[in-house]
Amino acid sequence: MAVAAQRCGAATLPVMKTGDDEHGHTARRMVLDEGMSSHGIFTTSERPSGAGVVLLGSDGQNSIAIDAGANSLLTPGEIRGLRTHLATCRVFLAQLESPVAAVMEFFQIARELGGITLLNPAPAPLKALPEELWRLTDCLTPNQTEAAALSGCDPTNEAGRRAAAGAFRRRGIPQVVLTLGAAGAFVSTASVEQLVAAPVVNAVDTTGAGDAFNGGLAARLALGSPLIEAVKFGVRYAAFTVTRRGTAVAMPRAAELYEAGKICN
Repeated sequence: MAVAAQRCGAATLPVMKTGDDEHGHTARRMVLDEGMSSHGIFTTSERPSGAGVVLLGSDGQNSIAIDAGANSLLTPGEIRGLRTHLATCRVFLAQLESPVAAVMEFFQIARELGGITLLNPAPAPLKALPEELWRLTDCLTPNQTEAAALSGCDPTNEAGRRAAAGAFRRRGIPQVVLTLGAAGAFVSTASVEQLVAAPVVNAVDTTGAGDAFNGGLAARLALGSPLIEAVKFGVRYAAFTVTRRGTAVAMPRAAELYEAGKICN
């Protein structure tokens, strides 16, 4: 997500904890090579760096097994220590490979600084999330599996999407964006409910689709786009990404999409 946001034109500060190992060193090098700040990278020798195993089918669809590793040790205190750096940020994007307590501290600081909070609840949690986290979230971006797990509704049809989004909004989240894979994304706010369709592409690897969407969405919001326009960008950005193999390395730069005529401004 951080690489996607950076490549879409937003100055990005990744926050993570890695192990003192080759995977951790690789992550730090990538952050620096992409021109991002490394102030938010913490290192520990207590656990190895987090890792994921991706199973990719012939249709480009994927299943992923994740071990958060060192990132599961990221603490609220470490987040508080970044406040000076976070003061320059406009959008605060988090997912659930980081501890919930750290995410809540991150969002609390965002609220104090007047930032926008985006929660991508991935991977789907095995237990209920704290109500305070819902109240600290400005925009929730679950996929269909995560939406079903968290809302108890089936978002595979229009009625289910409206029900799931309504369940989240009743918990105090003003903006909900359900990502629907090849179907695009469903946006629900107090003033609009809209399906943003995705372009038809030849998907070869969907592994990074959610990360691409969230990174593109966050970047556009940080650059001042209204929600619907940011979602349209994120959907098209993700669609272009799945035509390539890989995750972070596959994230295109926004200029590539414009040059290819894949998206509009």
